Amino acid sequence: MSQNDDCYINNSKYSNVDKVIELIDRDNLTKKDRRRVFIHRRAFMCAVLRKEGLSLKNIADLIDRNHATVINALKNYRHWARHNDDMFHDDVSEYLDIFGYKKIETVRHRSILEDIENCRNMQELTMIKRRILNGVY
Repeated sequence: MSQNDDCYINNSKYSNVDKVIELIDRDNLTKKDRRRVFIHRRAFMCAVLRKEGLSLKNIADLIDRNHATVINALKNYRHWARHNDDMFHDDVSEYLDIFGYKKIETVRHRSILEDIENCRNMQELTMIKRRILNGVY
């Protein structure tokens, strides 16, 4: 990952590998689950581990996937981070705090009333619920 691909700035001066391993176990990120929250979190962890210098194979072993999945996760991470994807940011907000990352672009202030009024389907309602749980409002 080149310097230009970094969409978050890490203020920490020590290795994050131990933290990642602990969070992978805590949040059960090795589980074969394709829900968006798990995909976002695994992609974020892959990016952190890659930045720490781990090989694709080593990262894949840690999250119980293959190297192609790690490549795809890194590609998706860059896309979500660059385009300031709301769901991605909501899903990894705890990790951003844990790793001392600060968002370069500011996230627009969210209004729960506005989001509820504009809610058109169950997926958007699920997003609102996740934002409430993540303390976005």
